Amino acid sequence: MFSTNPMNIMVERDFYSLSKITAIDIAFMEDWLQTNDPYLVPHHRRVYQSLAFIADVNDRLQRDPKLTSQEKAVLRGVVTETEENLHASIERAALPLLNELRERRVDFLNHDDENAIKFFIFLAHQYFRTKGIRSSIGKALSVAHPQFDFSRLKNVLCYCFATNLGASLFLDREKYDPIVLVNSTDLGFIAGDQPVVNVLSLGCESAPKEMALYYPVTPNTALLWSTREYELRLRVVTRDLVRDLNDWIAWNSTQFLIAHSTGDFRGITNKRMPRVVPRR
Repeated sequence: MFSTNPMNIMVERDFYSLSKITAIDIAFMEDWLQTNDPYLVPHHRRVYQSLAFIADVNDRLQRDPKLTSQEKAVLRGVVTETEENLHASIERAALPLLNELRERRVDFLNHDDENAIKFFIFLAHQYFRTKGIRSSIGKALSVAHPQFDFSRLKNVLCYCFATNLGASLFLDREKYDPIVLVNSTDLGFIAGDQPVVNVLSLGCESAPKEMALYYPVTPNTALLWSTREYELRLRVVTRDLVRDLNDWIAWNSTQFLIAHSTGDFRGITNKRMPRVVPRR
């Protein structure tokens, strides 16, 4: 355990590096698109075509010995700009809304359609774009299609899955309650490399059918987005509850945990099952 600036450890080089996407991959994606909401299909197609373009350029950068240094610099710039358009724009759009959450204001989630959809897309991408989720999707693709290496599509599908989830959260928002968790205990909420966790996924061997998304925003403020049919014991934040929620973050993280102080790690372990949410 050591102290450092989170930016020193949380930025992973080549996080979105892609393997070259083949004609078989494109055929797979086109078949998959037919199972999606027709309104989202054009968006998904633009995404996978953009990511295929990035993969092709990266492949050429690595394999074409005839490229000059200037040509390589131009191609890297094109890749960076394309990635920025895909990923950074989502985070930029959500920044003002994260400030709202820090001030414990959540009215925009139910009363401001434009900002709500921006936030739900952001929240869904925070859930899907992590190394743990990408790895699990890659493994699932390998098991389902052992004859082809579709695992290289995990980045593409994670992006599309996040868009689907964000749209679903927005369309179903009347079924959910935004619960702001205010932590006044001596332990702060911790964060990790899986920033958003589903606290209803405990014990689920496959993708859970129900969601209650927990998102720590600051050491003393967190958001829980949960269906109203669950009587969650999360409205009164006790020290034990903070430990349980921190255990959830630890349980779901693969490499990094972040806290305001080392004292917030007291009692944390990712070796015991967290005990946050009772079933109905």
